[in-house]
Amino acid sequence: MAQVIPFPNLRIMPFTAEHLDEATRLIHDAWHETYSDHLPKELVSDRTMDYFRRYLLRHNHSCWLAWQGRHLAGLVAVTANCIEDLWVDRAHRRRQIGTSLMKTAMAHFIDRGFNSAQVGCEGFNQTAIGFFESNGWKMAGSEPVEIKPGSYVDALVYTHSLTPA
Repeated sequence: MAQVIPFPNLRIMPFTAEHLDEATRLIHDAWHETYSDHLPKELVSDRTMDYFRRYLLRHNHSCWLAWQGRHLAGLVAVTANCIEDLWVDRAHRRRQIGTSLMKTAMAHFIDRGFNSAQVGCEGFNQTAIGFFESNGWKMAGSEPVEIKPGSYVDALVYTHSLTPA
């Protein structure tokens, strides 16, 4: 396993429209890197910069950005008690940025009175699976999801308690 090197001076701040273009580029590039080889081409081609721009604008009050200096290193977006998206730029991975973003989301959930959190990923996403499991998330279930007629992916759901043990 690769060594984890913490980034000094990591700043996590709420998403603002001022950083829409940078955040759109990050999520677009990371999403395509993760999914392009696993999903049908017509679905992948629908995930344009404009698609992710609209997505971020819908999550503008529930999204945080991680900055290393002037570089956008990652983002997390949430809905209710679910982490909807957690992305770290390839050049900034294995530096605890994802863990810091996840902790920000979990603090948000606790502030809103939730006792547990959920996150999901696809069964082919071994990087996400390893990340969640190494951070104490437990698989709650899986279900095949049809992404086009006759083509399925396993959707995995993980849960994490937010109450002290």
